[in-house]
Amino acid sequence: VKHAIFVNQDAPELSSEASVKDAKKRRFIKMAGIAGIGALVYSLIPRQAHGIIFGSSMRTDSVGIKNATGTQINPATEDKQDDIINELQAFSSPITTSVTLVNADSDYLLPSSEKAERRTVIVSNNSAYDVYLGQAGVIDADASTPIGILLPAGGSLILDCSAGLYAQSDTAGVSLSVTEF
Repeated sequence: VKHAIFVNQDAPELSSEASVKDAKKRRFIKMAGIAGIGALVYSLIPRQAHGIIFGSSMRTDSVGIKNATGTQINPATEDKQDDIINELQAFSSPITTSVTLVNADSDYLLPSSEKAERRTVIVSNNSAYDVYLGQAGVIDADASTPIGILLPAGGSLILDCSAGLYAQSDTAGVSLSVTEF
């Protein structure tokens, strides 16, 4: 006989109530085991792993900002704040100039004498005629397809432009207002 099955007839029968209690105990022991393994793994992880997980540096020495020469600097100093305030004050005093495009189809620098270190220009077209803005020699207001940035009659544009902004119109006598920041 290759296989034999033995039945113990003296063993008590398992009731359904006993199997329910046994299943609850097994589930409890499984959960306790999982919690125990989790606690063990947590205790084995070094505390410095917090930096890796949450994106901070693992270095213990200080890390800072360096200037162009490689010297560590503190950007939160009064000197730096004064520089920022002075720079902002330079922008807080805009200069507004009126420019008249005396001749048609001619390039006019906006304004004729540009503010040093300007960053932004607001150009307002105070006339009833369209104007095109751009670089000198590139603008062509009377072409079949005009070249340049269209500034319609009565319109305004805000441009980030440090220097070299020109205007041209098909019509002579167009008046523009240019505010530099």
